[in-house]
Amino acid sequence: MTDRGLQTDAHGDHRAVSFTAWAADVADTCTLVERLQLLAAELGLDDPAGSDWHGVLFGKLRPQVDRDPVRRSAAVPTPARA
Repeated sequence: MTDRGLQTDAHGDHRAVSFTAWAADVADTCTLVERLQLLAAELGLDDPAGSDWHGVLFGKLRPQVDRDPVRRSAAVPTPARA
């Protein structure tokens, strides 16, 4: 995992790059955990799938990073001038 969170995109927006960096780190972590789970199973160690952190990582965070980020914005109407 690298520190990519301080970069900016072509428009100077660091939030999109920060999300992209965070998403890449979460995806990398999931991949590493999956590899370690296979090794743990071969060694006869407990499967972490029932633990709270595993549920959060694979049940909540991974689905968020498996899709493109969504940017939300709102338009607020201004009162009409007389």
